[in-house]
Amino acid sequence: MSRARALGDDRIAYRRSRAVVAILLVLAYAACEIVLFSRHAPFRDEAQAWLWARELNRPQDWFAVPGEGHPPLWFWLLRGLSVVADFDHARLAGLVIAFANAVLLAILEWRKPLLVFAFLGSLLWLDYWGFNFRPYGLVLALSLAAILLDKRRRPVLATWLLAIACGLHFFAGFVFAMWLVARLGRGLAWRAAAAPALLALGFGVLAILSGAGNPASALDFSHLAARMLATFAAPFQPAGLPAWPIAIAIAALAAIGLRHDRRTLLWLLAIVLGFSLFTSLVYGRMPWHQGFIVLLLLMGFELARPLAPRWPLVLAMLPQVMFGAFHLAQLREPPAQGEYSALAAVIADAGGRINTEHRLVAWPDFVLTAPAASFAFRYLDATSGRLLGPVNWRERKSQRPDPALLARVQTPYWLVCLRCPAALETIEGLGLSAVPLVEGTTDFGEQVGAYRIESRNNPAASKP
Repeated sequence: MSRARALGDDRIAYRRSRAVVAILLVLAYAACEIVLFSRHAPFRDEAQAWLWARELNRPQDWFAVPGEGHPPLWFWLLRGLSVVADFDHARLAGLVIAFANAVLLAILEWRKPLLVFAFLGSLLWLDYWGFNFRPYGLVLALSLAAILLDKRRRPVLATWLLAIACGLHFFAGFVFAMWLVARLGRGLAWRAAAAPALLALGFGVLAILSGAGNPASALDFSHLAARMLATFAAPFQPAGLPAWPIAIAIAALAAIGLRHDRRTLLWLLAIVLGFSLFTSLVYGRMPWHQGFIVLLLLMGFELARPLAPRWPLVLAMLPQVMFGAFHLAQLREPPAQGEYSALAAVIADAGGRINTEHRLVAWPDFVLTAPAASFAFRYLDATSGRLLGPVNWRERKSQRPDPALLARVQTPYWLVCLRCPAALETIEGLGLSAVPLVEGTTDFGEQVGAYRIESRNNPAASKP
């Protein structure tokens, strides 16, 4: 056998071994996602979009969902899913999208198994952008597919995919902007980019119209620089460490990795800065939003190929891998089922049947959103007295329990609450008695309680 042929065989074996490692990582990730999904109690943000999608009736609401601040495409997809599946079965779509993202990443970076591991093992990919029934996983899928199409010299189709991603979440616009400025600088014609850019812009305008009137959309300039720094560092910041050295380290790793493509580096830093500014002014620092900074970093390194080494990106993701390992270690603990456990306690106490529209009260108004989506029921808001479905953030006038309403509800009735002392104080002031049924914890670490509310003068009437 010639030396050249032997070297060729060694290369083939080496490439095959890396491909096998990538496949094993995808299978391990899929197994983790199945376990995490099986232990996951849906939370309010997953259910809020589902309930809105089922209730969209007015033509204008189909394009600007009231108070949500998001473009409409995710709600359209949920409306279509609701025709063929209920909420709990539709949530399987999140699991399927997570599997698809693992496969897309493995196809994209199978030669770099450490990079595949760094992303699949991160907390963001395992949880927030993983199996959760939210639009982030689909944004990620479209972004990875766009990168793959670009590698196959299909930049126009890739641009369309990223424009469509802007219909799923407002922040996808930052990813689209990163892509557009990089591709226009590498020969993509303006005429080819104009139509997808207009589509992305249209989705952005609809998101702004949707968020109009939501009190959370008010600008907050307090401690702006510090909050921007915290936003940038958050995906990579272990607890107890200050934000500024983390931000400097991540910026330095990006500079090292993209040193041969300074144009991409400058655009990446500028867009991440813009993202940090916008989230600090409007949304605040949310765990799900941190994934866009990670996605922008990945996009920057992919756009700068083949000159950009991947090891700086792997180093940057090490804290996320640590967070992911800690998250998996917590599987030994019983899962949080807070609001579902509270509802089960109410049903058991009521004897298996309860008229939720007259006898079940929630405070604040976003409590029980997920169980209501799972079991398709309505219940009373302790503040407004209206029947609760999706929360319309524009219409929230007060967040205090209404004593007159709580006095009118026929006893016995049942209360499920967060921050329960405020509601219980109001109830006690009305001469009513609150019998505790269960206390639990939500995935957010919030304490949730369920109570039977009865008249002190007639406790025997405590069962319907």
